[in-house]
Amino acid sequence: MQYKGDQSYFTEGIKLNQQEIYIAQVDLYVENNIVQTPIKPTIRIVTPLYNEKNKRLGVLALNYLAQNFLDQIESDSKNNSDIKLLLLNDQGYYLLSDQKDKNFSFMHDNGGKCII
Repeated sequence: MQYKGDQSYFTEGIKLNQQEIYIAQVDLYVENNIVQTPIKPTIRIVTPLYNEKNKRLGVLALNYLAQNFLDQIESDSKNNSDIKLLLLNDQGYYLLSDQKDKNFSFMHDNGGKCII
């Protein structure tokens, strides 16, 4: 198991109360600081885990493979030729565009090493 305590989905998830959830931003699946290929756009859904005495034990993080979600958005936009669709994250970086090499480029350097 890799250390994930510095990941934003963990640091936000550990702050939650019982029955709350945190949905992280879409990014790429990373193992040992390397962006995995083929790329796997991922959404993480996080909730804290408590024991019967209401003591926080940790967090449960579910990885949702978001490629189907992105494919559906892209497919829907192609059905309407008057629309050019771009999907950006909150910093303005491409998640989905007509230039595939720009999608998720904020996640890695040219060697595939994760830079965020």
